[in-house]
Amino acid sequence: RAIRDYSEAVVSTQSTGSHPRPGLAIPWQQDTQEFNKYYHNGTVFLTLLDDGTGTCFYPSGAPAVIITLEQPGIYCYYVLSDSDDNARLLAVCSQQGRTTVFYPDSKLHYVATPLEGGLFS
Repeated sequence: RAIRDYSEAVVSTQSTGSHPRPGLAIPWQQDTQEFNKYYHNGTVFLTLLDDGTGTCFYPSGAPAVIITLEQPGIYCYYVLSDSDDNARLLAVCSQQGRTTVFYPDSKLHYVATPLEGGLFS
């Protein structure tokens, strides 16, 4: 079952000797602290590094949201579909007011900037 109240999730903090998903250890992140939350079935729900970047996972284990650092203190969020073999980009959101949303077939649906936006059908 998915966690509705995330305060109930199991939490752990550890050094990033390896990423919770095998094969995703990134060399330049080896000496950072890692914060993890888990679904009740033990699969990883959320991994955050001390720089604020991280990944939120679907219960299937596929990445749901990837958090990257655009500039110091400015993050960008990439929303992916729940698929292990053919994940699609669903949206990109920036703290600077830029957003792009795609239909499930990857066609453009919505674009916003700090000054304007457009909806496509």
